[in-house]
Order: sequence, then structure tokens, then C-alpha cells
Amino acid sequence: MRSLIVFGLAVAAPLSAQDVLLRMKPPQGQVTHYLMGVETFMKGGPMAQMMTDTTVPFMRMTGWITNTVTAAAGDEFTLNQVLDSAQIASPAMPQLEQMMGQMTGLMKGTETISRMTSRGRMMAVQVNLPAALKSMMAAQGGREMDMGSGANSGTMSSFVLLPERPVRVGTSWQDSMTVSLDSAGAAGAKATFAATFTLKRMEGRVAVIGVDGTYRMVGGPVPGGATFTLTGETRLDVDAGRATAMTAEMNGSAPTPMGEMPMKVKTTMSQR
Repeated sequence: MRSLIVFGLAVAAPLSAQDVLLRMKPPQGQVTHYLMGVETFMKGGPMAQMMTDTTVPFMRMTGWITNTVTAAAGDEFTLNQVLDSAQIASPAMPQLEQMMGQMTGLMKGTETISRMTSRGRMMAVQVNLPAALKSMMAAQGGREMDMGSGANSGTMSSFVLLPERPVRVGTSWQDSMTVSLDSAGAAGAKATFAATFTLKRMEGRVAVIGVDGTYRMVGGPVPGGATFTLTGETRLDVDAGRATAMTAEMNGSAPTPMGEMPMKVKTTMSQR
């Protein structure tokens, strides 16, 4: 009888009082649609001097994304992410609205292929831009990474690395990863993400994970390197093995031909 009572209490206990194994293990063929928003604020530098108002975004992009798991075996899976459509605005520089509007149609179909582990570690990433967008950027002397990283930042913006063992609410862990961006249009560039993660709470079978860390890119278009602090939150559906929502804010500066650009980037993603 005592063993039955103990078993019953264990079953009835809320997940917040239990150890939970956090994993991204989506099955092959899983399709998820997301709404993504990216707002970039210029906090100083030459660009800010040309803006009508530095308190509003220099660029605001809204994107509709489809993620498809094309392979899943063992501890790894391959994710194909496609930008279905996008809208771009420039509240701080209305004179750029027309040019940015012309780009949105060319961005449709931008594809990111990522090979990932169940703990969120990215093993490889490749960005494929539509031919028309490549041609336009080549004519203007642009780099693929300039648009590829913004148009399909959803995969990298998951910004969560999961713990090796089961954890319970309130537990924190540290982890980091470095990803080569050679196949993402930035030859010679590497991105390093390091953070402290905390399981903040369980909402049913959804784990809410806090993130506090740094993101640094070196090489390629930024040979001197650019470092950003990063804070955010990811919501992970434990049963479906996928993120349902994410928020992130990055603060730092990046070197450009016009000089150092202090900026803030706010990203949101939600399942739709």
C-alpha cells in the first residue's frame, strides 16, 4: 500500500518539482510555421546621424517561415528553413522604404539548411539565396551574408543549448558553441555563442528557458570581430521536441566601412 501511495504522489507531482529531460527531437517530416520579427536600432555612429529618430527601428522585418525536418536519426536532425514571405520597413529612415520594399520579393525562398543535435548544438549551416537576389547583390557589390543572416536568422536565433542531464525548475547550466559560416555566405567567418541558461518554469509540458550570454562573430565581413551581449527566452515543447516561441535582444557594435556602428537587435519568433 505504501508503495502505491508513493507512486501516486510522484505521478501527481507538478513538473516544476520534477527533473525534466530537455531535448530537441523532432520526427522526420515534422513541419512548423513561424512568424518572425527583427528590429534593428542604430544607437550611434554615422548612420544614426542620418536618422530622423534613433528611438525607433532603423529596420523592421517581419517574416513568415516554414521549418521542415528532412532527416532525423539518433541524436541529430536536419532542418530546412524557408522564408515564405517578408515585409521590411525603415521607420527611422523613411527615404529607404521604397528600396527595402523592392528587396522583399527577392528574398522569398531564402533557404537555410542546418544539421543540429538534440541538445541544440549546430553542427553545420548553409544559406541558399534565390538567384535573383544573388544577382542584385553581386551587381551592387554586396555579400550573401548581408541578407542571408537577416532573412533567415531563425535557426541561429534559437539561442538555446540544452543540458546534458535532466534538470528541474531553477537549475542553471553553462554551454557554448562555435559555428563555421563558410557555407552561409561568409567565407572564413565563425560565430561563437556562450551563455548561462536557466529553466525558469514549466507551463504544462512547455519549458521556459532563460538565456544570458554573448554572441561573437569573427572573420569574413567583420575581420576585426563584433561582439554582442545577448539576453532572451526560449519556450520548448517537451513532447514535440521543438521550440514554440523565442525572444532575444542583442546589444553591441559592428565595424562597417562607415565606421563603428553601435546597435541593438530585437528578435521574436512564435509558432503560428
